[in-house]
Amino acid sequence: MNQKENSKSPITITVMAILTVYNILYWSSKFFIADVPRVFASFYLSVKEHWGLLTFLEFLAIASIFVDTISKFDVLQGRQKTIRIVASAFFICAFIARFLIGMIDLYLDGDVR
Repeated sequence: MNQKENSKSPITITVMAILTVYNILYWSSKFFIADVPRVFASFYLSVKEHWGLLTFLEFLAIASIFVDTISKFDVLQGRQKTIRIVASAFFICAFIARFLIGMIDLYLDGDVR
């Protein structure tokens, strides 16, 4: 297989796109609840309801992107390498922030025993 073709994984690109959309929807519905349409508010409530499952699935997606970036680090060229590293760092930071905020929400709601 050509190294150029090997560096462009459609699954990784799809997962990155899904995570980007998920982050945009989550953060906009979390902090701009009064300014966003009702659909975003219902999105946040459903995320809050299924927080454990979504956190686990997001962790798996971020871990797969991170491992894919590390395993293909020598194959990636220039700008693509930079985009992958920055995107991985962004997703990891957003995940950690969302995890901490989710734990605080659970604690404040009285769901942590």
